[in-house]
Amino acid sequence: MEKPFVSIIVPIYNVEKYLKQCIDSILNQTLRNIEIILVDDGSLDNCPEMCDEYGKQDDRVTVIHQENGGYGKACNAGFNAARGEYLGIVESDDYIENDMYETLFSMTKKTDSPIIKGSFFHEYNNGVSQECSLKNITNNQNSCEINAKESLYLMLYESSIWSAIYNREFITFNKIKMLETEGASYQDVVWKFFTYSIAESVMIINKPVYHYRVMTQNSSSRNSKYYDAMFVNYSEIKQNLIKNNNFEIFKDIFYLHQFYDAAFHLGRLDKNDCVLFRQKMKDVINEAKIYNITINSFPEIKIPINIRNIYYKISSDSIPIKYRLSAILKKLYLEFIRTKFGNKIWVFLKK
Repeated sequence: MEKPFVSIIVPIYNVEKYLKQCIDSILNQTLRNIEIILVDDGSLDNCPEMCDEYGKQDDRVTVIHQENGGYGKACNAGFNAARGEYLGIVESDDYIENDMYETLFSMTKKTDSPIIKGSFFHEYNNGVSQECSLKNITNNQNSCEINAKESLYLMLYESSIWSAIYNREFITFNKIKMLETEGASYQDVVWKFFTYSIAESVMIINKPVYHYRVMTQNSSSRNSKYYDAMFVNYSEIKQNLIKNNNFEIFKDIFYLHQFYDAAFHLGRLDKNDCVLFRQKMKDVINEAKIYNITINSFPEIKIPINIRNIYYKISSDSIPIKYRLSAILKKLYLEFIRTKFGNKIWVFLKK
């Protein structure tokens, strides 16, 4: 059989509400020479039957059924079965533009970068869709190659590992696998560090190709009960960077990324777990200070007010009054802009 240009792995668990839109968007790709690997991770709803039906309808579809082992294990099962020149990941409650893989794969003829990444849309439950631009990384160019060692913005940008393709030879040669921790447990950050830190460059295309649902009902990150998952993951990242002699190069972004992630995780934990999380995060902040890294070590980065405020609270530093006021205004702004009326104004002002 002809080798597919791209093998697309879809890890699936209890998402029957969204699965049809997801798979149909992949089957309708303008790039036809693809394979779709549906990995049913022990779903308890109708997903297993839906996957099997798609496998019967299209010979490009391969179905894998396995006991529930989490997002990382499901992705790795798909990687192991893949035959394509490149690998892609589509999360099963999301969907993609019809030309996503044609857009990304066409760039393989123009670059030696093993990773080619597009931008994406955030899709909110109220029907609002917002584009997440990459212009801060590309410096307003339509596309460009970026060296992760030289771009804090690239490493700091939302992980969004699913809006990209990865050269399979690059992945296998470097023995890169998804971290297999229970549940979702935010393995996307680990994957980003594992891949970006050893890639000579990443090709960035400032075109939205992916639709990412923010906080869907079945989102495993939303339901995750493991307050220390972030710290487990960053321990793996640090070990990997040290093993590849890259920790000194990436230590600034290693700690800054955790400052950012603290805000993300605290918003998803109950009160008791928040207390435990803050204790562990304070240890991270103190460890960073050993390397003279604080939230104020990055004048070139416009750090959001809420990130700064959470850092100050956890580190027991006093919050400057200007950040308190700015946080209140930012919260009001976001609540407005994510309404349908506010989003229309935002889109109009962007034109």
